[in-house]
Amino acid sequence: MSDKSPLFVSALELLAHATELYAAGHPRRYKFVILHLANSIELVLKDCMLDHGVSIYKNPKETVTIWGCFDELEKLNVKIPERPVIELLIDDRNTIQHRFGFPDAESVYYYLEQVVAFFKRLLDSHYKLDLTETLQPHLSKSHLEMLGLIENEYSYLSKLMKISPQAAIVQAFKIIDEKILGHISPYLPEMNGRPNPTYWRQLSFYQLMQELEDKGYLPKNSRPNYEQLRRARNYAAHADTENANGVDWKAVFQIAEGMIKGLQNAEQNNYQFVPLDEKDMPG
Repeated sequence: MSDKSPLFVSALELLAHATELYAAGHPRRYKFVILHLANSIELVLKDCMLDHGVSIYKNPKETVTIWGCFDELEKLNVKIPERPVIELLIDDRNTIQHRFGFPDAESVYYYLEQVVAFFKRLLDSHYKLDLTETLQPHLSKSHLEMLGLIENEYSYLSKLMKISPQAAIVQAFKIIDEKILGHISPYLPEMNGRPNPTYWRQLSFYQLMQELEDKGYLPKNSRPNYEQLRRARNYAAHADTENANGVDWKAVFQIAEGMIKGLQNAEQNNYQFVPLDEKDMPG
């Protein structure tokens, strides 16, 4: 595969530059992050077309659009499961190009996270490359940490907190959410074939939190602290700035850090959650 081609190299450089721009924390530059991310995807999809022997030119002076890339790659049975998010990104890119605008830090980080996930999958499936290793010549370790590309490390959250507390809270809650569901999802009632999304109202959640407190993985009052974190996350995710004015983002982030650390320690000690009613059942 043409991982040394100008299109591929430019796509990675744009992704790296978008990361650096976001990490700089200047809100008026966030629009350029969107532009770079969208262009990086266009370039790497065109590179995929070239790899399959398909021309990227509609005529001698004009290359295909990203929509043309989608159509051609579909004919070649190249799957792009991220297409809905990419389409949204392209639409926002076009809005910025033609009608200006300044996206907020949370929206930009969402796109950055989604594009990184896209590149991670595509590089593995199409180029047989690891995204972290591929980006190392272009980005510092701290930037790779911010992107979450260094496994089992969450130090990027602290760096993200300095740029956008709201984005940091959203990401931290996502990590905590996944870890909690990893313990209790088998014991949750289902809604439409999926675990009940309001798991924090379920008995298994209360039992899990109490047991993690009893075993010293989480501090006392973890349930009310979790509820404070959940509300802050909702304000951050839905840009509810009017009601979020009283949120102490630093204090909430400290709660999140403590919960992540406690849940990690439980995992490292091979902690296994079993609901009380099942524990009490005779063997």
